[in-house]
Amino acid sequence: TTLTDDSALKLTFRVPERFAAQLTAGTAVRVSAQTAPDVPPAEATGEVYFVSPGLDAGLRALEAKALLARPPFGLRPGMFAA
Repeated sequence: TTLTDDSALKLTFRVPERFAAQLTAGTAVRVSAQTAPDVPPAEATGEVYFVSPGLDAGLRALEAKALLARPPFGLRPGMFAA
């Protein structure tokens, strides 16, 4: 048996370099994920808590992390979100 605390989820994502100047710790984020077929996407909001100090040269993107407090039912760790 595995127990998972899903009261908050950490989201890791990349932002194209042209938007890098707009992203700082404290920036609000909104994500959606299809949790099941024939069900509207689950949406969650959160806040950026980490912004990488450097760009990934290969992807020309900046990595950031956000905390999603009280994610909706069905949103689970490891899911793909857009």
